[in-house]
Amino acid sequence: MRKIVFGEWIQSELEKRGLTIADLARLGNTSSSTLWRIVRGERNAGIDSVLAIARGLNLSPFEVFSRVIGQPMGVHYAQEEQVLSIFRRFPESEKLRTIAYMEGVLTLLDKQRDR
Repeated sequence: MRKIVFGEWIQSELEKRGLTIADLARLGNTSSSTLWRIVRGERNAGIDSVLAIARGLNLSPFEVFSRVIGQPMGVHYAQEEQVLSIFRRFPESEKLRTIAYMEGVLTLLDKQRDR
């Protein structure tokens, strides 16, 4: 993927979320100048930058890395990564309850399908 295309993707994601480069830098715990250079195609996005962008956009690092290399993830894989990203944000005390709830929903769906 050309560097500028990755930068355009970042700008598009920021616009969707109503964020600025400064917001992304703050949320991702990185510098605005680094992000500006990446967006303008003046700098490659290294692993630290990919992780910062992922944190700032609340995306999986795999999703951001796939954009860096120019191979967006398939829809199903991206959805799975999104679910995992959301789950990781749950407090530890709520994770078991969430898993039990999801298993209950699956049981109900299985019963409906079997009818």
